Amino acid sequence: MAFAKIDTRILDSSLWVDRGIRDIFLTALLMGLPYEVTEPMPQLKVDSLEETGFIVLPDWYGFVAAAGPGLIHRALLSEEEGMVALRALGEPDRESRSQEFEGRRLVRVNGGFIILNFMKFRDRDTTNAERQRQFRERQRRKAADAISPEAKRVTSEFSIIDRSLEKKIDQAIKAYSLISKKSAPEIAAQMIEAYKAYTNCNARGQLRFVWSPATFFSQSHWTSMDTWPIEKAPRGY
Repeated sequence: MAFAKIDTRILDSSLWVDRGIRDIFLTALLMGLPYEVTEPMPQLKVDSLEETGFIVLPDWYGFVAAAGPGLIHRALLSEEEGMVALRALGEPDRESRSQEFEGRRLVRVNGGFIILNFMKFRDRDTTNAERQRQFRERQRRKAADAISPEAKRVTSEFSIIDRSLEKKIDQAIKAYSLISKKSAPEIAAQMIEAYKAYTNCNARGQLRFVWSPATFFSQSHWTSMDTWPIEKAPRGY
């Protein structure tokens, strides 16, 4: 059975002073269920399918499988008041005591709403909280350790054996796939092509200094050769 714990410190939080925001958030807590995000999810504006630029990273959150009007209806608010509250809950809040998500509390994603701090409310003061936290941590590490075939393709192409770099490349492929709307194989191919062009510049003595593969990939130099330390830019790659 779903349940939600409410920390009494919410009475002193910035969301408590606005009835609409308070009612929407409490309603979301009651409707929410534990949910594991396994791939980065872009936040959507509450009144359109336009992305805001904020990304919900893989972790455990609360998920409300409802559209904005449905959540507003359950909170017994008018549509106008409810939409204002949903926008506020999904935006940064400088007055929030917790700046983990820049003060965001409830963000719209494909399929519903993510309650960003849901697990903190749910786990607080429960007898099995530590066991559940450890379980989620093991699951998170297990998911984090799983490297995609596309990232392995990039690292094997250049004989990279650095595990931490392999993870960074994997995260970059997933993130840029969301941003650019390209597939993961396309992003991997772009990385490979870019680094080959970069090493060719080095072989021709065109570089003022040389980056390691770790720097090249982790600092996203593969996305544009305009950042390369070259004397004369090659014509594409």
